[in-house]
Amino acid sequence: MIDGQEYASLFDVVPKDLNVRDELRRAIKAIEIIRKRPLIVYAANVIKSSSAAIGIDGSDDLPFSEMVAAIPSAAAAGGCPDSC
Repeated sequence: MIDGQEYASLFDVVPKDLNVRDELRRAIKAIEIIRKRPLIVYAANVIKSSSAAIGIDGSDDLPFSEMVAAIPSAAAAGGCPDSC
């Protein structure tokens, strides 16, 4: 890493031919197993920009609330990590 440019300096070490979606799913599953509860990830792609909005802002409150409400209550309380 380069002092003062920690974030930008990471672009030079990004692996080529990496399936980011599969790696994220693998990491999320590993965290869920360790914590014994679902992991909620609400993310935006700020690396590959397009003409569409890519940020997370206040208008995302409703979709996020709906996603959280969809988690079974037993899972939210730390139960049934594999069966929910």
